[in-house]
Amino acid sequence: MVLSNNFSVAHDTLNELYGEHDSSLVAKFCAAEIFRRITYVSQLPLINSLEFKAELLSIAAEALKTGDIKLYETIDHHTA
Repeated sequence: MVLSNNFSVAHDTLNELYGEHDSSLVAKFCAAEIFRRITYVSQLPLINSLEFKAELLSIAAEALKTGDIKLYETIDHHTA
């Protein structure tokens, strides 16, 4: 959901379905998934530019450190 910039929707849905949870752990899991989906061989085709990938990896690294994940509303992910 973070890769499609819908983290807030996913977070709200998680709250509705499961109630109280460790949001720091969820953010860190999301960060690990970002790393996996960007750096592994079978990458997702929705990510186009290197700048977009670099920004997502930066966001993921920060989330692993802090347990808080930011949305990337300002990243231009359509440039090649």
